[in-house]
Amino acid sequence: MKPRRLRNRTGQFLRRLPVTPESERCWLIWSRKWRAWHRRDGAGRAAGYTTDIAEAGLFPFSKAHAYHDGVVNEAFHVSEKVDLIDMHPGDVRRMLFQLEGKAAAARQVAA
Repeated sequence: MKPRRLRNRTGQFLRRLPVTPESERCWLIWSRKWRAWHRRDGAGRAAGYTTDIAEAGLFPFSKAHAYHDGVVNEAFHVSEKVDLIDMHPGDVRRMLFQLEGKAAAARQVAA
């Protein structure tokens, strides 16, 4: 017998969340009310909001499942939203610095 699909308080079916190990923090939580991602504090609780997905908190399955109601909050596995995550400017600068170092080393070898 198949388990019944969950519905939110307005009667709409909820999207099923695939279970992940509790040690993995790989869930993002979107607030439909505030149109922003939940941040995470040092204790692992949701604390505040951000519109920048790179600053969004990563939560374990239990927290994502608790927040996921399809009305106010919706949880997404990070793999579903990876295309929205831009690189941080500091990471880009670090990569450019490393490439410049490699180019300088290659020029010395070639000379």
